[in-house]
Amino acid sequence: QRKTVRRWLNDVQTEDAMSLSEKVVRFVEARQVSPTNQAYTSIFLTSGYIGESFWVGRKAELMRVAKLVKSWRQGYRGTVLLKGDRFCGKSLFGDLVSNRHFPNQTIRLSPNSTIQFQGRTFSTTYDLEQALNFVSKYRFEQPPLIWLDDLELWHDPEFPISRNVRRLGQHMDRNATRIFYMVSAGNALCQQLEHNQVFSRHFQATIALDNMSQEEIYQAILIRHGATHKELVNAEGLPVEATTFQQQTNRMHRIANGNIGEALNLWAISMDAVGNDKVIQNRTNFHSLPNFIEADQALILRTIMLEKRTNEYRLRKRFGPAFNPRYAEALLRLLGVGLIQRHLDGWLEIDEVAVNSITRQLRAKQYIS
Repeated sequence: QRKTVRRWLNDVQTEDAMSLSEKVVRFVEARQVSPTNQAYTSIFLTSGYIGESFWVGRKAELMRVAKLVKSWRQGYRGTVLLKGDRFCGKSLFGDLVSNRHFPNQTIRLSPNSTIQFQGRTFSTTYDLEQALNFVSKYRFEQPPLIWLDDLELWHDPEFPISRNVRRLGQHMDRNATRIFYMVSAGNALCQQLEHNQVFSRHFQATIALDNMSQEEIYQAILIRHGATHKELVNAEGLPVEATTFQQQTNRMHRIANGNIGEALNLWAISMDAVGNDKVIQNRTNFHSLPNFIEADQALILRTIMLEKRTNEYRLRKRFGPAFNPRYAEALLRLLGVGLIQRHLDGWLEIDEVAVNSITRQLRAKQYIS
């Protein structure tokens, strides 16, 4: 008992001695995937549509979309908004709807990309209206789906998101009986657009995809684990029993707050390889993100969250003279502890392992709704 108490006191003293920055770095490092177990983790970390054999749940949402598509084919409006926090499965859900109801009839619009439609090639910019007009001016043999994933990306200093969203709403109002529109956006952007423009009025339905049940996340992990052809063992090297497997998946559901993508990521992070055909869950102590956000950092994080990605030029345009040195220093601190990542192309983005934890802190401090 004395050893137990002494060990507990040492842990408390070590925790108290750590600074906020050290705890943030520990949080980020603990959520990195082991490079030696890629054969297993790649199945869990693959994003996007990988076939219906991996699909679990969302029955009510899929039935709802099927009814909307049926009504649209009868002459009613066809506009659907998918919303939710990062990794909740918006892109996968949209791709599944596209594959089921609009095979070979989907026009996926992304900024700074090239689309081919009816023998014509068009290069998009950040002007969403121009891209939509390119599609709608043609006569359709088969009415198409316009799939706008990650609405946050349609912005730059010349074409702000508010302008693009207004043009999108006008375009949907004019063409929603002959084109089916599906748009995905994060909760933070949806709340801002709802406050400024009553964004939801343009859509026949808004589908929130934030939460999945314990059973659905258990099934999602079980299917992917089975596809790896690896055996899950305990510390003694024996196969893990079904009840233990259920408890482990329930824990991932609880830590991820029902977010399917985050639960899959946490499961992959927690696993280490044992030889060539076995894995073991070694990492079970996921430290929470410390309460570190100050006002300047919160505004930087909120801006990047609403835009999904940005760079110093765009931040300077948004914050004006106050960016240097006040917000520039806050940005450097966030880069230094790994909460913001700078990609090779210069874009700044909140680290994927921390984005939902940061979202919860910003909500608690009322920087976002």
